[in-house]
Amino acid sequence: MTSEEPTKPTNKRARPSDLPEDELDVFPLVYDSDEEDSTPVKNVGREYNELKIGMVWGNVFEARTFIKNYAIITKFEYYQVKNENYRLRYKCGDEKCEWMCYVRRNCDGHTMELKSTSNQTRTCRGKAMNKNKLAHAGWVANEVKQLIRSVRSTRPCDVQEVIWTKYGVNVSYSTTWNAWTICMERIVGSYDEGYIVMPELTIQVLLENPGIISTCSIDLMTNEWTGTYISYKGSMEG
Repeated sequence: MTSEEPTKPTNKRARPSDLPEDELDVFPLVYDSDEEDSTPVKNVGREYNELKIGMVWGNVFEARTFIKNYAIITKFEYYQVKNENYRLRYKCGDEKCEWMCYVRRNCDGHTMELKSTSNQTRTCRGKAMNKNKLAHAGWVANEVKQLIRSVRSTRPCDVQEVIWTKYGVNVSYSTTWNAWTICMERIVGSYDEGYIVMPELTIQVLLENPGIISTCSIDLMTNEWTGTYISYKGSMEG
């Protein structure tokens, strides 16, 4: 009597098609073939990959953000013809391309709608490289501000990886450094602004704590803060 050999488990990698719909957004990698040695491709966000006539946004800021993210994901650049609080008009950066986007405020006074006069037909080839001028430091900072606020150990190289994973666009290290600096200033404040108010802070400490010694020194040539000395009465009296 022969015994059947146990079936060896196969280490099959999970695929997006095997996951529930609500888990697709957090799935980090997708594969472009059924072979085991398939090369993983970064999962570009699906939230901004379609622009349709009649789309409505809650306000002009949401409309601007959506259209910019759409252009970055679909790898083309545009320039602003009109950029006002009640209407937006953008044209493709390629002069030969007919793409044009026109958004106008609705009668309710705040929602914005993509009008039928828009031309969503793109005849340009887009950006061959994974770079986009629209992905500047300010845009990157807005995209990662919540991440940096939650995870203070996030570094500029981590920001690069997040933007590439979510949008499929490469940003330079200097851009991510500037974005990281912007986020940190929004969270903890600007060091430069703190040094500017240091003389006034020294005076306020002196007024609120009688008997202390408080001094602040600045460079008379550049008016830059150079040092602050505070000695409390309790410390001096032992």
